[in-house]
Order: sequence, then C-alpha cells, then structure tokens
Amino acid sequence: DQVPRNELAGAVSLNAFGFNVGRSVAPAIGGAIVAALGAATAFAINAVSYIGLILALHRWRPEFPKAQLPKETLHRAIGSGMRYVSLSPAIIGVTLRALAFGILGAALWALMPLIARNVLQGGAMTYGAIFGAFGLGAMTSALLITRLRERHSSDVLVNASTAAYGIGTIVAGVSPF
Repeated sequence: DQVPRNELAGAVSLNAFGFNVGRSVAPAIGGAIVAALGAATAFAINAVSYIGLILALHRWRPEFPKAQLPKETLHRAIGSGMRYVSLSPAIIGVTLRALAFGILGAALWALMPLIARNVLQGGAMTYGAIFGAFGLGAMTSALLITRLRERHSSDVLVNASTAAYGIGTIVAGVSPF
C-alpha cells in the first residue's frame, strides 16, 4: 500500500537492508551492554527504545480503502486462505520451502548461545558478534539482490541461498543432521 507496484522489489530490498543493519549492529551493542551493565539494563534500554515507535503508531491514522466485500469471521477467513493455498501449487511450494527452512534453520538460532559459550569459549560479546555477522551477511545480500534478480530467477536465488545456509551450518558443525 505504501509503494507503487513497479518499485516493490526495491522497497523490499531496502526494508531488508534496514532490518539487517539493525540486526547486525544491535546485537553487538546489546552484547556490550550485557557485558558491561548486565542483562537487566539491556532489557530496560530495549524497552525504552520502543517509546518512539509506540508514539508514532499511536499518532498514525492510515486511510483504508472502503471494503468491497462483507466482513468475514476469523475462522472463515483462515478457511478461505487455506483453500486458496491448497489450490495454488506455486504457493504450496513456497510455503513448504519456507516451512522446511524455518524448521531446519531454527536449530542454528536455538543453538547459538551454546555455540558462543561452548564452541567459541565466549560470552555475551561473542554472542552479539555472531548475530552481527549474520546481519552483515544479510546486509550484503540485500545490497546485491537487485543485480542478482536481473540475472537469476527467484527460484534459483532461493535454492542457492538455502543450499549455502545448509552447507554453512554443516561446515560449522551446527547442522541438525
């Protein structure tokens, strides 16, 4: 709703870049705060950091287009969505791929504190640095994605990214297999 359709791919890349700047910088800062001042202070600072966002959302008054269809109950809307997905092979493929990646990829995120402490013999700073490295990699890909989309299909990019992630976890010794 906020971006013209022809600029959507660029807007998604820009959003991913901004998200990953935060994901790469914030863990390093958070790790430093935890190491210097403790976890409680880090949580307090994080809570205070949301005040500006909460105020902006409170003041935001978006204009929604007039609904053309009657309102649906939550259960009926979920059923409609499930029927739509079940009748679309392309969406089924994307959903299954995202589900598999999410389940298998979650192992790495869940094990990250143990990897930082036991494998790398580190603490909060190491943990923050690891997450910073993930964010840095994601920022790099967000900068390159427009050029890569000009040369390769989305399927090729997703498959290559998934394979690289899988190989990386195996090489690092944190694969769920």
